[in-house]
Amino acid sequence: MNIKNIESTEDKIKICKSIVEELPEWFDEQGRKDYVAGIVDTAVWAYFIDENPVGFISIKSNNEFTSEVYVFGVLKEQHRSGVGSQLIETACKKLISDNVKLLAVKTLDESADYEPYNQTRNFYLKHGFVPVDVYKKIWNEENPCLLMVKIINS
Repeated sequence: MNIKNIESTEDKIKICKSIVEELPEWFDEQGRKDYVAGIVDTAVWAYFIDENPVGFISIKSNNEFTSEVYVFGVLKEQHRSGVGSQLIETACKKLISDNVKLLAVKTLDESADYEPYNQTRNFYLKHGFVPVDVYKKIWNEENPCLLMVKIINS
C-alpha cells in the first residue's frame, strides 16, 4: 500500500503545506496557514506515488466517541483516482480499532454554490457521510458550514 502513517511533526507540516498550496480553490491563504499550524496535533496518513505525497488526511479526536477530519487534500491530478477513498478508508479502519463511533467533517454548505465544494460534498456522500446541520456562524455568513457525520462503528 502507498499509504503511510506520518508521525514526525516536520513531515506532517511539510506534506500538508505542499498539498494545500496546490489547492487554492479549496484553501485560501489564511486557511493554508491555519491548517499547517494545526496539523501537528492530529493523526496523519499520506498517500505516496514514487516517494512523493499526492494526498493526505488529518484526523483529530474530539472525544472518545467522535473524531473529525481536520484537513484532507488530494492533488487535483489524483482526483477520482482512488487516492482520497483509500485515505478515508485507512483512517476509518484505525478509528474503528480505537472504538471510535463517529467520524465528522465540516465542509462548505451547498447554499454557497461553489463548484469545488460540490465535488467535496459528493465525495463525502459517496463515502457514507450524511448532512447533520448547517452553521452560519462557525466561519461566516458567506461560508456556511455543513456538518456531516459517518457512523463507523456501532
